[in-house]
Amino acid sequence: MRSCGSAGRSSSASLSTTVRRPIAAAAGTRPSRSGRGGASVVGRRGGWLGNLFSFDVERLICHLDLRRETARAWSVRLLFEGAFQYFTEWNLNELVLEPLLFRRALLRLPTPRDLARFRAATKRASVASALTLTVLGRRFPAFWRQLFRELAAPYEPPVVERVRA
Repeated sequence: MRSCGSAGRSSSASLSTTVRRPIAAAAGTRPSRSGRGGASVVGRRGGWLGNLFSFDVERLICHLDLRRETARAWSVRLLFEGAFQYFTEWNLNELVLEPLLFRRALLRLPTPRDLARFRAATKRASVASALTLTVLGRRFPAFWRQLFRELAAPYEPPVVERVRA
Protein backbone atom coordinates (compact mmCIF):
# COMPACT_ATOMS: atom_id res chain seq x y z
CA MET A 1 0.00 0.00 0.00
CA ARG A 2 1.39 3.38 -0.80
CA SER A 3 0.02 6.77 0.05
CA CYS A 4 1.61 9.81 -1.51
CA GLY A 5 0.91 13.48 -1.05
CA SER A 6 2.34 16.94 -0.94
CA ALA A 7 3.20 18.09 2.56
CA GLY A 8 3.01 21.83 2.33
CA ARG A 9 5.72 24.38 1.77
CA SER A 10 8.92 25.34 3.53
CA SER A 11 11.49 27.97 2.67
CA SER A 12 14.20 26.25 4.69
CA ALA A 13 16.86 24.35 2.74
CA SER A 14 17.21 21.65 5.39
CA LEU A 15 15.47 20.20 8.41
CA SER A 16 17.09 20.81 11.76
CA THR A 17 16.79 18.23 14.54
CA THR A 18 14.27 20.44 16.32
CA VAL A 19 12.07 20.35 13.20
CA ARG A 20 12.74 16.71 12.28
CA ARG A 21 11.37 15.27 15.54
CA PRO A 22 7.99 17.09 15.44
CA ILE A 23 7.56 16.05 11.79
CA ALA A 24 8.15 12.43 12.68
CA ALA A 25 5.86 12.76 15.70
CA ALA A 26 3.08 14.21 13.52
CA ALA A 27 3.40 11.14 11.31
CA GLY A 28 3.60 8.84 14.34
CA THR A 29 7.01 7.48 13.34
CA ARG A 30 10.40 7.20 14.98
CA PRO A 31 12.93 9.19 12.94
CA SER A 32 15.68 6.79 11.95
CA ARG A 33 17.89 8.97 9.78
CA SER A 34 18.02 12.09 7.72
CA GLY A 35 19.30 12.48 4.20
CA ARG A 36 22.03 14.63 2.75
CA GLY A 37 22.18 18.03 4.36
CA GLY A 38 19.13 17.22 6.48
CA ALA A 39 16.85 17.59 3.43
CA SER A 40 14.92 14.41 4.19
CA VAL A 41 13.53 12.42 7.10
CA VAL A 42 12.97 8.67 7.11
CA GLY A 43 11.05 6.93 9.90
CA ARG A 44 9.03 3.83 10.74
CA ARG A 45 6.01 3.01 12.88
CA GLY A 46 3.87 0.00 13.67
CA GLY A 47 4.77 -3.65 13.97
CA TRP A 48 3.92 -7.12 12.75
CA LEU A 49 1.51 -7.73 15.63
CA GLY A 50 -0.43 -4.67 14.47
CA ASN A 51 -0.54 -6.13 10.97
CA LEU A 52 -1.79 -9.46 12.28
CA PHE A 53 -4.37 -8.45 14.87
CA SER A 54 -5.33 -4.80 14.49
CA PHE A 55 -8.25 -3.23 12.68
CA ASP A 56 -6.58 0.18 13.08
CA VAL A 57 -4.58 1.47 10.10
CA GLU A 58 -2.34 3.46 12.47
CA ARG A 59 -0.95 0.19 13.89
CA LEU A 60 0.18 -1.16 10.52
CA ILE A 61 3.83 -1.08 9.59
CA CYS A 62 4.46 2.22 7.84
CA HIS A 63 7.62 3.82 6.51
CA LEU A 64 7.74 7.61 6.23
CA ASP A 65 9.92 9.27 3.62
CA LEU A 66 9.84 13.09 3.67
CA ARG A 67 12.00 14.80 1.04
CA ARG A 68 12.67 18.32 -0.13
CA GLU A 69 11.62 18.53 -3.79
CA THR A 70 12.53 22.19 -4.31
CA ALA A 71 13.39 25.12 -2.08
CA ARG A 72 9.67 25.57 -1.22
CA ALA A 73 8.12 22.14 -1.79
CA TRP A 74 8.32 18.87 0.15
CA SER A 75 6.92 15.47 -0.71
CA VAL A 76 5.67 12.89 1.74
CA ARG A 77 5.58 9.21 0.92
CA LEU A 78 4.03 6.71 3.32
CA LEU A 79 4.63 3.07 2.44
CA PHE A 80 2.31 0.72 4.32
CA GLU A 81 2.95 -2.97 4.70
CA GLY A 82 -0.42 -4.52 3.96
CA ALA A 83 0.47 -8.16 4.71
CA PHE A 84 -2.34 -10.06 6.46
CA GLN A 85 -4.78 -7.19 5.84
CA TYR A 86 -7.98 -6.89 3.83
CA PHE A 87 -8.50 -3.23 2.94
CA THR A 88 -12.03 -1.88 2.64
CA GLU A 89 -12.90 1.51 1.13
CA TRP A 90 -12.86 2.87 4.69
CA ASN A 91 -9.29 1.64 5.25
CA LEU A 92 -8.06 3.04 1.95
CA ASN A 93 -9.58 6.41 2.75
CA GLU A 94 -7.96 6.39 6.19
CA LEU A 95 -4.70 6.18 4.26
CA VAL A 96 -5.76 9.22 2.21
CA LEU A 97 -6.48 11.12 5.42
CA GLU A 98 -3.01 10.58 6.92
CA PRO A 99 -1.06 12.81 4.49
CA LEU A 100 -3.84 15.42 4.67
CA LEU A 101 -3.59 15.63 8.47
CA PHE A 102 0.20 15.50 8.27
CA ARG A 103 0.26 18.50 5.92
CA ARG A 104 -2.15 20.38 8.20
CA ALA A 105 0.15 19.66 11.17
CA LEU A 106 3.17 20.95 9.24
CA LEU A 107 1.30 24.11 8.27
CA ARG A 108 0.00 24.47 11.86
CA LEU A 109 -3.62 24.41 10.70
CA PRO A 110 -6.34 23.39 13.16
CA THR A 111 -7.57 19.81 13.37
CA PRO A 112 -10.83 19.35 11.44
CA ARG A 113 -13.94 19.42 13.62
CA ASP A 114 -15.38 16.27 12.06
CA LEU A 115 -12.30 14.17 12.79
CA ALA A 116 -13.74 12.65 15.99
CA ARG A 117 -16.92 11.71 14.11
CA PHE A 118 -14.82 10.16 11.35
CA ARG A 119 -12.81 8.08 13.84
CA ALA A 120 -16.03 6.77 15.45
CA ALA A 121 -17.59 5.97 12.06
CA THR A 122 -14.40 4.19 10.99
CA LYS A 123 -14.43 2.00 14.10
CA ARG A 124 -18.08 1.11 13.51
CA ALA A 125 -17.35 0.22 9.88
CA SER A 126 -14.31 -1.87 10.89
CA VAL A 127 -16.30 -3.85 13.45
CA ALA A 128 -19.19 -4.38 11.01
CA SER A 129 -16.75 -5.48 8.33
CA ALA A 130 -14.97 -7.93 10.64
CA LEU A 131 -18.16 -9.44 12.08
CA THR A 132 -19.77 -9.94 8.66
CA LEU A 133 -16.60 -11.07 6.83
CA THR A 134 -16.54 -7.78 4.86
CA VAL A 135 -20.15 -8.01 3.65
CA LEU A 136 -21.04 -4.85 5.60
CA GLY A 137 -18.93 -1.82 6.38
CA ARG A 138 -17.10 -1.65 3.06
CA ARG A 139 -18.60 1.37 1.30
CA PHE A 140 -17.22 4.82 2.05
CA PRO A 141 -19.93 7.54 2.19
CA ALA A 142 -19.84 10.50 -0.19
CA PHE A 143 -19.98 12.93 2.76
CA TRP A 144 -16.50 11.86 3.91
CA ARG A 145 -15.11 11.93 0.35
CA GLN A 146 -16.27 15.53 0.04
CA LEU A 147 -14.70 16.44 3.38
CA PHE A 148 -11.37 14.95 2.25
CA ARG A 149 -11.50 17.01 -0.96
CA GLU A 150 -12.09 20.12 1.13
CA LEU A 151 -9.16 19.26 3.43
CA ALA A 152 -6.89 18.76 0.41
CA ALA A 153 -7.86 22.05 -1.28
CA PRO A 154 -6.32 23.75 -3.21
CA TYR A 155 -4.51 20.50 -4.14
CA GLU A 156 -5.84 17.15 -5.27
CA PRO A 157 -6.28 14.55 -2.50
CA PRO A 158 -3.30 12.20 -2.06
CA VAL A 159 -3.07 9.08 -4.19
CA VAL A 160 -3.45 5.67 -2.57
CA GLU A 161 -2.56 2.71 -4.72
CA ARG A 162 -1.99 -0.98 -4.17
CA VAL A 163 1.52 -2.16 -4.92
CA ARG A 164 1.93 -5.88 -5.44
CA ALA A 165 5.39 -7.33 -5.03
